[in-house]
Amino acid sequence: MNEAKITLSADELAIAKNADWLLTKNAIIEKTYHLFGLMSETLKEYETNLAFSALPELFLASPKIARGENYRGLPYVMLDYPRRFGREDIFAVRTMFWWGNFFSVTLHLKGKYQKHFLPVLQKNIDRLAAIGFMAAMDEDEWRHDLSPEHYKKLSDLDAPARTRILEEKDYCKLTASLPLDQWNRLSDGLPAYYRALFQSLAF
Repeated sequence: MNEAKITLSADELAIAKNADWLLTKNAIIEKTYHLFGLMSETLKEYETNLAFSALPELFLASPKIARGENYRGLPYVMLDYPRRFGREDIFAVRTMFWWGNFFSVTLHLKGKYQKHFLPVLQKNIDRLAAIGFMAAMDEDEWRHDLSPEHYKKLSDLDAPARTRILEEKDYCKLTASLPLDQWNRLSDGLPAYYRALFQSLAF
C-alpha cells in the first residue's frame, strides 16, 4: 500500500476536523443560487425586446441553475437563460460562479443563431470591447477557465481579428468576468453585462 496516497498532512487533517468551513461553503453556494434566481428575473425582461420577437423559442425554456463540485477541481454554479442548446444550434447566456476564481457572463452562439446575429454583432462589437469582454479562441467551445491562451480581450484585437472570431469558428463565445471581491455589488455588475450583451444583439 502506498501510504503517501492516504496519509494526511497537518493542514489536511486540520481541515478534515473542522466542519465550519464546509458549512460556510454550503451557505455561499445557497446564496449564489438565490442571486442567480434574482438574475434570471432580470434576464426575463429582455424577452419583450423587439430584437427577439422573431426568435420566441429562445425564451421558451425556463431558467436553469445547476451546480457541480469539480470544474478543474473546484465547485461552480451556473445559470443558463435564455437557453437553447441543440447539436448544431446554440443560443445561451450563461452566468457562472467558479469557486476561487470569478463570476462570468457569456454569450454562446452556434449554427443558425450565430449566423442570425453575426451582422449586428459585427456592428456593435466595439461596445463589448469597451467594457472588457473577451472572445474564446480555443477549438473547445466548453472551456470556461478564461486563461490567456484560450481567451483574448476584444480590446487587444484589431477589427479584422474580431471579424475572424465571429465568422471563422463554428461557434462564438464572448465573455466578461467580475472578481469575487465585487460580490456585494453583483446586483449591479451582472445586469450591466446583460444589458450590454442584449444591446449588442439589437438590430
